[in-house]
Amino acid sequence: MAVTPAIRNFKIQRASDFTEEYVLSTTQTDGSELAMDLVGYSIDAEAWDYDRECKYVDFSVTANADNRRDGKFFLTLTDEQTLNLPDELYYDVMLTNTDGLKEYYVKGKITVEPTSTR
Repeated sequence: MAVTPAIRNFKIQRASDFTEEYVLSTTQTDGSELAMDLVGYSIDAEAWDYDRECKYVDFSVTANADNRRDGKFFLTLTDEQTLNLPDELYYDVMLTNTDGLKEYYVKGKITVEPTSTR
């Protein structure tokens, strides 16, 4: 079954540390939401220009076992990684299951805002 990625846009302050929490869930037949069990999945996230010609950064992805059971993980960038990002870029989050199936679950636009203090 193909997944339609959720759209999640956000802003990053240039030259600052960044962490964003994600919680993935699935919709049950009765319409209720159930946390997606991410145990055994690998999670990768990258940011690119719009045409996907230039990759700017790989996010650090963290999730302990309890977080994974609850569908939760965190994307993180350091202040050094955000220092030279362009004003606008695009990212996606790809999950790979234990059978090797790769699907994109989240994507979106990142706006990088200038800062005065460094």
